[in-house]
Amino acid sequence: AMNKFNNSGLRSAVEKMVLIEKKPLLGICVGMQILAESSDEGKEKGLGWINANVKIFEEETINYETKLPHMGWNTVNITLKNEPLFYELEQRSRFYFLHSYFFQCKVNDNIIATTEYGLKYVSAVRLDNIYGVQFHPEKSHKSGVKLLTNFSRLQMLNPRIIPNLLIHKKGLVITVNLANPKYVGDHINAVKIFNEKLVDELIVTDIDASVH
Repeated sequence: AMNKFNNSGLRSAVEKMVLIEKKPLLGICVGMQILAESSDEGKEKGLGWINANVKIFEEETINYETKLPHMGWNTVNITLKNEPLFYELEQRSRFYFLHSYFFQCKVNDNIIATTEYGLKYVSAVRLDNIYGVQFHPEKSHKSGVKLLTNFSRLQMLNPRIIPNLLIHKKGLVITVNLANPKYVGDHINAVKIFNEKLVDELIVTDIDASVH
């Protein structure tokens, strides 16, 4: 999976969107596993966006005739209260799984759900805007549709950043009720700085025009 992603030509664009622009990302199944640093499945390094490793299940701990892959329906224990990804989903909702490797987090704060299959393992993670789920929401009927709907609305939950720059005689100023403006810098440079910080929108107000 990592070889294909690295050779796709998309990695730099995806990293910009996720790590710099902070767009929400949801990794599903192996998409969650490549968020880790490494995997028992191969020698290629993962993305390393979440401090974790991917391990193979130990068959001797699994009390089923067919041990691997873990395939079929299983319950998900939501461990992080008020997590937006699981909004209005019941505790221990059922999702569809198909995998032989599991995600082993090194930071407990990144864990938002667990599942049991021979052992209790991590079935959903989050670090800021980066999400991963081991199960397949697209195959999980109503619960899966609800989770994907919740994910689609995550961007709407983020507050928009809209600075308002006040301009007076071609300079950047601060003022109260448009009276006694105090010069604080160059407005062109301020626009460049805010643009680099990827604000959602920028308002520039000429207070001389506002007064009149």
